[in-house]
Amino acid sequence: MARLAQEGVLAELHVYPGAYHAFEVIAPDTQYAKDVVNEYVKVLNKALNK
Repeated sequence: MARLAQEGVLAELHVYPGAYHAFEVIAPDTQYAKDVVNEYVKVLNKALNK
């Protein structure tokens, strides 16, 4: 992420406590995964609709 910032790329880091890599794909029916996927969609919509 630091290299992206050095190159002027806007980026955010989100840490999800207790979550393992790809948890939203492995356990998509959990509320935690649903909330995270909704956040992904929100951020992508914001970025693409500027």
